[in-house]
Amino acid sequence: MSLRGNNLSSQGVQQLALVLQNMPRLAHLDLSWNNLSLGDFQFFHRLLANNPHITQLNLSNNKLGADQAHVIKDILLSNRNLAHLDLSWNEMGNRGVSLVLQGMTDNLTLQQLNLQQNSCDQAL
Repeated sequence: MSLRGNNLSSQGVQQLALVLQNMPRLAHLDLSWNNLSLGDFQFFHRLLANNPHITQLNLSNNKLGADQAHVIKDILLSNRNLAHLDLSWNEMGNRGVSLVLQGMTDNLTLQQLNLQQNSCDQAL
């Protein structure tokens, strides 16, 4: 399912969570270019917990920062189905990218992680 570039509101994210609960076979979700807020993103964590069938998630170009990276870290530590995660073109910086990488310490299912263009040092 692609909801790319829809500028989802907080209410839209909540409605999406309700819809996804009734779509157990949904494996791909593209939410790129939506400018998700921190509140939306925390709600989104619960959305993923209730729909463990999503294996590919695109959150690129959402202006995600270090605060959202904390939530991503928790998702990676708890989700055992996500295989592809695109976080490119966000604003995580060194701190946020480090948090995401910490979330991968015990994650054995993630096969592809895109952190391109996140304003972080290459040495990280």
